[in-house]
Amino acid sequence: MRSVLITRPQPFADEFAGDLRRDGFLPILAPMTRYIDMEVSLEELNTYQALAFTSAHAVRVFCRRASDRHLPVLAVGDMTAETARRSGFSEVYSAKGDSNDLAALIESKTEALNLRNVLHLCSEDTPDDINAATKKHGVTVKRLPIYKAEFLDSLPLEAAQALQKGAVDSVLLFSSRTAANLVRLLKRREMKGVTKKIEAICISAQVASELSALPWRAIHVARHPGMAAMLEILKGAPNAKANSFSQERRQRVERRQQSSLLDNRGFVQNADYEGIDRRTGAGRRVYEKMQQDRVMRERLKFINRSIITGAFL
Repeated sequence: MRSVLITRPQPFADEFAGDLRRDGFLPILAPMTRYIDMEVSLEELNTYQALAFTSAHAVRVFCRRASDRHLPVLAVGDMTAETARRSGFSEVYSAKGDSNDLAALIESKTEALNLRNVLHLCSEDTPDDINAATKKHGVTVKRLPIYKAEFLDSLPLEAAQALQKGAVDSVLLFSSRTAANLVRLLKRREMKGVTKKIEAICISAQVASELSALPWRAIHVARHPGMAAMLEILKGAPNAKANSFSQERRQRVERRQQSSLLDNRGFVQNADYEGIDRRTGAGRRVYEKMQQDRVMRERLKFINRSIITGAFL
């Protein structure tokens, strides 16, 4: 049975763990953050034509604080949209992606929903980039953080023990901050080398970029930012494997490029190769000069042999 480390905060981790158990996996809970509600006023909802959510937890917090469900919901992805439907919202649209896709969804629904002002309910660290994308279309998106995420400074005991024993096969990562915090915890002395046999499954390339400080068996990136695409990789879907291979290949190329350092003669100094990089102007010139010198040496050797042979005869 393959074991999977789940880094999402509760209650999401509990719900997801149940789904994984039914699919034959052994889930191990390792939340990297805990959520804290923020004190905000939700008394002016009648001034907005829609609500925008960039996380399912924002939906949950809103529903604990307000009873209003009449406004349309514009959700960043399917999980957030489904949470809104289960919470009593009847008109729900999913952008099926990230904040850029949500901005595009708002633009596409501007006329149909008569949008002028949209309330964006989110976490404290969510960037304020949707308003900039929609304002040119006459829609103002007000960002209102209603919760914040607080980093945990240690792994749960069960997760730490499983990692130290090499009993973790995969880890699921849903945000850049979560990935960065996990790397920080796994760089501690008692966790040295535990990632070498673990595959990391990331919701986006941005999340994957936080993992470069540690050695992993593999780093996979979902073909689109959603839970379904991550599960495709976990379950070994063919299209997910192809996407993972291309991502790993790009990372290897980037590592080689970053590790290469040309000296003033055009030589490459890195762990894999010591020689001349003929892709650069300096490298080509040095290479051509070396070739000319080699040809000249061969000619001199030939002339010397001819003189010696003639003198002997």
